[in-house]
Amino acid sequence: MPLSYDWATLKSEIDKLQPTGNTNQGIGLAWGWLTLGHGVPFNAPAKDTANYTYKEAIVLLSDGLNTQNRWYSNASQIDARQKILCENAKAADITIYTVQVNTGGDAESTVLKNCASGTDKFYHIKSADQTVSVFNSIGQSLAKLRVAK
Repeated sequence: MPLSYDWATLKSEIDKLQPTGNTNQGIGLAWGWLTLGHGVPFNAPAKDTANYTYKEAIVLLSDGLNTQNRWYSNASQIDARQKILCENAKAADITIYTVQVNTGGDAESTVLKNCASGTDKFYHIKSADQTVSVFNSIGQSLAKLRVAK
């Protein structure tokens, strides 16, 4: 759905999602980056750069290690592609927060850790119930980025 303040519809759309297949963090990061633009497909309103200073940020959450994308099913090849995407997003002055929800005993994700815009922006949690506190922490960090005239 396009970006909007229609929270009820958004929650309804999220409730329809069903997990299937493998993990592909890079596609989530790419779509997150697309939401920051004001063109197709999300059509966010143009930024009022005359009156505001913006700091763009992406929060990338994953419950696992990369296992498949449209080209590969080898984690090292998938991670290599994601590394390039992370570097390009950070070079475009986007702050990236990464969250690895590790409830299955997977190793810490090097690609997620390195994708974050600093060690303080990578979160490795071992229980799903820690997610709320992590997102509160990220929200507080983003609130500190606010610049007012």
